[in-house]
Amino acid sequence: MEEADAEDIRPVLVIGKLGNGKSTLCNALVEGDHFAVGTGTSPETNTAQFASKWLGEIKLKVIDTPDITTLEMTPDQMKQEVEKWQEMTKPGPDVIILTVRCDVRYTAEEWAIYKEISGLWGEGPRGRLVVVFTFGDCQDLPIDEELKTECPELQSVLRDADWNYIVFDKTDPVSRKEAVERVVEVIHGEYTAVSHVPKNTKPRPSRFVIVLTVLMLLAAAGCIASLVMEHMGAAVACVACVVVLLVVTLLWVCCRKEKQERLLPK
Repeated sequence: MEEADAEDIRPVLVIGKLGNGKSTLCNALVEGDHFAVGTGTSPETNTAQFASKWLGEIKLKVIDTPDITTLEMTPDQMKQEVEKWQEMTKPGPDVIILTVRCDVRYTAEEWAIYKEISGLWGEGPRGRLVVVFTFGDCQDLPIDEELKTECPELQSVLRDADWNYIVFDKTDPVSRKEAVERVVEVIHGEYTAVSHVPKNTKPRPSRFVIVLTVLMLLAAAGCIASLVMEHMGAAVACVACVVVLLVVTLLWVCCRKEKQERLLPK
């Protein structure tokens, strides 16, 4: 595969967890069978590969990447593989596609992969990130309905993508065409996210809000302790402080437990 002039080439980097359908999606984007598709738990893609396709005056360079967390690589080997991705997408990918299965829960492992890869380029993925929900043929509910109850981590990813997402069904020619069209929209800066934000999506509270809430609770505990100490003595005040702190700790533990449960796959 020979590359044309640099200004004609538009790198499209496809990332995601093992088994999320990266290679199938890449084949759909270039309309061919250039990438081996696995059927089991062993990865077919062990290093980054690419194939190209002309779309009018632009040339898509679609790069299929392995899930480096599942390969028996040393830290240095992982670094070398990631550097290869950067070299293949110089001066940077026009589009970053994150594949997420729509038929299983988003996992902590996927979140870790995304955070690791999203930091490769200093300016971050915003403006060129597309979330593609694969296995659309196995979907039970409309994606907008499912996203209302998805974990905060996935909603954070979607915010990074400006809610730029599509559902990909490999068995549907229309779905395959839509995937290509969305990539071209992002390349040309024609995508608008407003209509894709699902209604009633629960926002994730920021760390600032969480810290502020805890500080307010502690301040309230201090006020209660002062009042109790003034009227009932130091011993009772200490008991009151302990009770308030236990309540705050219990609430925090419950929130953490809920977060971990929502990260587990079905």
